Amino acid sequence: MARKEVAVVLGGGGVTGIAWESGIIASLKAMGIYLWQADMILGTSAGSFVGAALASGYDMQRYYDHQRVVNTDEKTGVASKEIILSWRDAFIEGGTDAEAIERAMGNI
Repeated sequence: MARKEVAVVLGGGGVTGIAWESGIIASLKAMGIYLWQADMILGTSAGSFVGAALASGYDMQRYYDHQRVVNTDEKTGVASKEIILSWRDAFIEGGTDAEAIERAMGNI
């Protein structure tokens, strides 16, 4: 039988979407289902943040736990246009090579 390609598709939902999706992914891992092994990980809006964390091997339980903490002292950051463009370029230049993207991100 031919191998089927598997994709993880993550939707939006703001901070709630991030918490919900990361919690489900962490729970699936605890059950022995490893979504980061998918052939493709796609996300839109909040799902793109969760997808990036998942694809990079970040501990999704830790990601979920962080979302559950209310921190009213937390400051939102503003990145300069230069930083944003450098981040974008790292993904464009790295293509599908995760190590190349990581090296480029490390230079930012």
